[in-house]
Amino acid sequence: MWIVRWWMALANNLLLNLQLTARFSIFIPKSAKMKNHLSLIAIFITLNRFSQKKAILKSDTLFYNDHKFHVGDTLRFGYGSNPDKSFSFVIIGLGLGDQTNAASGWSKTEVIVDKIYKQGSKFYLKVKGDAKRERKNFYVDVEGAIDNKELLLE
Repeated sequence: MWIVRWWMALANNLLLNLQLTARFSIFIPKSAKMKNHLSLIAIFITLNRFSQKKAILKSDTLFYNDHKFHVGDTLRFGYGSNPDKSFSFVIIGLGLGDQTNAASGWSKTEVIVDKIYKQGSKFYLKVKGDAKRERKNFYVDVEGAIDNKELLLE
C-alpha cells in the first residue's frame, strides 16, 4: 500500500514541477532542447526530494537512514563538518545557557545514548562521553550529524 502512495505522490510532484516549468516558459528560450533539459531537471529535483528520509520516533526507538537508536547504544563521533573540524551538529552543554559546539578533539570519541527526544521538528540524542576523559553531556542533532558524517553509523 505504501508503494502506491509513494508513486502517487511522485506523480503529483512531477506534474506540479512540469506545470511550473510550462508556466514560466515565457522567460525561457523556445528551443525544444532547452525545454527537454528543464523537464529533466524537474524530474531530478522530484526524485531527490523523495530519496531523503525523515527520522521517526516510535516508543523508545529512533529510526533514521535504516539505523535504529536505543537508549544505552554506544555510538562513535566522526569528524566535525566546520572548516576547523569542530562539530556543527554536536553540542556540549549542561543546559540552556552553557552550550558550545564540540571541538575537533572529540573526534572518534565513543559515547552512550542517554535519552532520545524531539524538539520542534528535529530529533536529538543526549549522549554521555567516555569515562577516560572529563564526563560531558553532548546533544546531537541526529539528521544533521549523520548527513554530515559527524556521527558514524557502524
